[in-house]
Amino acid sequence: MRRLRIKAHAKINPFLAVGSLRPDGYYEVRTTLQAIDLHDLVDLGQAESLALTCSVPELSGEKNLAWKALRLLSELANVPDVHIHIHKSIPTQAGLGGGSSDAAAIIRGVNYWLGGVLPIRDMLDVAAACGSDVPFFVLGEPRARATGRGEVLTAVEPLASANLVIAKCARGVSTADAYRRLGEIQRSCVDGLPDAEMHNDFERVADCEVLDLIDSLRSKGASRAHLCGSGSAVFGVFQSAEMAKAVAERLAGENVWASVTYTLDAFGEPEWIE
Repeated sequence: MRRLRIKAHAKINPFLAVGSLRPDGYYEVRTTLQAIDLHDLVDLGQAESLALTCSVPELSGEKNLAWKALRLLSELANVPDVHIHIHKSIPTQAGLGGGSSDAAAIIRGVNYWLGGVLPIRDMLDVAAACGSDVPFFVLGEPRARATGRGEVLTAVEPLASANLVIAKCARGVSTADAYRRLGEIQRSCVDGLPDAEMHNDFERVADCEVLDLIDSLRSKGASRAHLCGSGSAVFGVFQSAEMAKAVAERLAGENVWASVTYTLDAFGEPEWIE
């Protein structure tokens, strides 16, 4: 039986500044999002009833953000009875947008399955209702500038291809907790920093273990190293894929999760597989 497969890519935030708390409970942000090759695989196959499973069992079913995307899509279109399986490669609570990307893959995948009946505006509305990062992955541009709570997007030229190492401490970081901690100190002004520079406000409240990992990447030759989103993953930029691979292997020898990847200049389309 044929299945539809979508790559749900991770992202990094080369720039992320957080402003004041909004009336809706979200914080004002100004950020740049860049898609990277690290990805989950989301498969859709014909089934007798709608179901969602995941290679991480506790993320199966209605507790997954992707299920919320399905529920919202069903208000706009006749969602088919499919079995959705998400194979996770993107670590959770890492600031890499894995859950958001999976939800976006469902939105894109269901629309593709239905022959593209939904206009992009409706897809983005569903995405925004799911979470602040989801619209970026639905938009399908490899790099974008985001404002508001993160849902107001402007596509920009993607970064020149960069070789990256993504590394993550054993402990994850709750996005809500990271915002709460940042809200307890004076934040940088959203309009006061040039987003052409690499910067992440969450590094001001990151755990020592995370900051040590950033320093480790720099000491191993990264030209730049910063936090991914609100953490706890970090990224380092390296001169070559060979150098990135060697550093990832050294980190693995230190019992640190690490993955070699690179920045994307385009998103792929969903594809049918046997």
